[in-house]
Amino acid sequence: MRGLQELLLPSAPLLVLAPHPDDEILGCARLMQHAAAKGCPVVIIWLTNGGASHGLLEADEHIALISRRRAEAAQGVRALGIAPIATYHLDYPDGSLNDHLAMAKEDVERICLLHAVATVAVTDDGDSHPDHRAAHALAMGLKRPKRLLGYPVSARFEGAAYSPPVDAVRLDGSTNDAKRSALLEHRSQMEATAICPMTLATIERFCADPEYFILLERKAP
Repeated sequence: MRGLQELLLPSAPLLVLAPHPDDEILGCARLMQHAAAKGCPVVIIWLTNGGASHGLLEADEHIALISRRRAEAAQGVRALGIAPIATYHLDYPDGSLNDHLAMAKEDVERICLLHAVATVAVTDDGDSHPDHRAAHALAMGLKRPKRLLGYPVSARFEGAAYSPPVDAVRLDGSTNDAKRSALLEHRSQMEATAICPMTLATIERFCADPEYFILLERKAP
């Protein structure tokens, strides 16, 4: 497997693209911790508002859920122990990011330019959620970052046992992993009314298992 030093450029900003609030912790927590420890500035973009996690809601409940998920995202990042130089909620509709891909790509490219982003981490195209695959397609079409990293989330736990590419970078956790505390801040996702509740067992599995990162070949502009 490749080494961690191949993932990050010294002092060069890392951008994490999260389709929904919590994906940045589920799949990318340890990379952000390593980046912060090495002096690499971290930028986080949440592409959608996460408002579909509890199905169809009344308008006021929908707005309240989006507000909760924003707050949980901020609390989760703080619990992880990192201080991003910038965070952005682009607020595209949860579940239909692909319908807004061109505009979302323009937003992301503008942020990449603003912060001189060198590395972008994005969800793997093997994930089942359409927003995860849309985020991956968005990143593959970007013009500016020097390197792209794919990070699997649901792909690691659905169907057959996950088999990472031979050149993937593996980041293991520790006994007192702050990732657990960060995930526990996403309380809305642990409610029984959520479509796919994040149980304590799910959290333990994400904390016990490694994170994997795959260097992606960027499409030509």
